[in-house]
Amino acid sequence: TVEFRQLMAEHQVPLKILPGADVRIEDGVLDKLASGEVLTLGDHGKHVLLELPHELYFSLERLLRGLRSLGMVGILSHPERNQGLLSCREPVERLVDAGCLMQVTAGSLTGAFGSASQKLAEWALRKGLVHFVSTDAHGARSRQPLLKECYRRVVELTDEETAHALFSKNPRRVSCGQAVPSGRRAIVSPVTPNWYGFAKALGVLRGSVLAR
Repeated sequence: TVEFRQLMAEHQVPLKILPGADVRIEDGVLDKLASGEVLTLGDHGKHVLLELPHELYFSLERLLRGLRSLGMVGILSHPERNQGLLSCREPVERLVDAGCLMQVTAGSLTGAFGSASQKLAEWALRKGLVHFVSTDAHGARSRQPLLKECYRRVVELTDEETAHALFSKNPRRVSCGQAVPSGRRAIVSPVTPNWYGFAKALGVLRGSVLAR
């Protein structure tokens, strides 16, 4: 990371690069985090991006308690793509209530990973269980970092304030090593036009005008 930062500075690229990656959940991960062998996001010693195996889900409550004892907070990456959570959503709510933060992939909300992942991501979003939306970009050509379409979708499903928090405010807090509000986020449900009520009111008004 240091060498890359120097290279960016030499070419006068105004971009700040911070270290970070998914941490595979395995035996000894807490010891590795405590010793600094495994990096936290931004190397601030605060947030740990956790990745489950795609094929199954197993309980994370004990790991979350261990992270708290180290003064760290777990962020579960792309839970909507985990086969175990696709079969049973309840652990997502339980984890959030236990203080875990959730990060969904933008492509999941736009259908890039299939309808099942999209439905789970939208459900979590409406429930206020999502704290971040990420690109999960793998390169300039493969899984590109495209967020505009997803941002619009999040606004449609929730509200502008929630979208700003998930795409900008909360990620900025992590990059600065600051605390991110945990738990369920209160969502202002988008207002759906009541066309039936509008048409009925218009009919009453029209009848009143004709009667005159």
